[in-house]
Amino acid sequence: MPALAAFGLDADNVRFGGAPPGSRDVEAVDYLCAMERMRVDGRGVSFAVVEAGGDAILGACDLRLPAPAVGEVGYLLAPAARGRGVMTRALRLVVHWAFAELGLPRVQAFASPENEASLALLRRLGFSREGLLRSYRGPGEDRVALSVLPDELR
Repeated sequence: MPALAAFGLDADNVRFGGAPPGSRDVEAVDYLCAMERMRVDGRGVSFAVVEAGGDAILGACDLRLPAPAVGEVGYLLAPAARGRGVMTRALRLVVHWAFAELGLPRVQAFASPENEASLALLRRLGFSREGLLRSYRGPGEDRVALSVLPDELR
């Protein structure tokens, strides 16, 4: 629980990833309950991102199913795990699984235009920019829409 709660201590996870600010177990419990409801309802699944051979939680990566035949990914990563290719590997596995096992023809993502690290990650995996959604999350909260098709995943 403390590892999930700690996501709210990182300004980038709060600003770009929607993590609640601060480090409180109650938000971590709420997140876990919401992810379990999503899984049970067939609306998606959330994965913990851990170090190979370890059990320390480095991040989270989820695949949501907002519409038939569409997957949507979201992710958070602890600051200490950034720049090591951790999320590149995790997201590649999740997207590959979405195509190979779920048969999805498309996976999409939304990122702040100011979040260069996230945009670079998505481009590395073959995601293409589709456009800018202005005030997507409220006034001034724009998001870049990106997607990848099965034959484009790198």
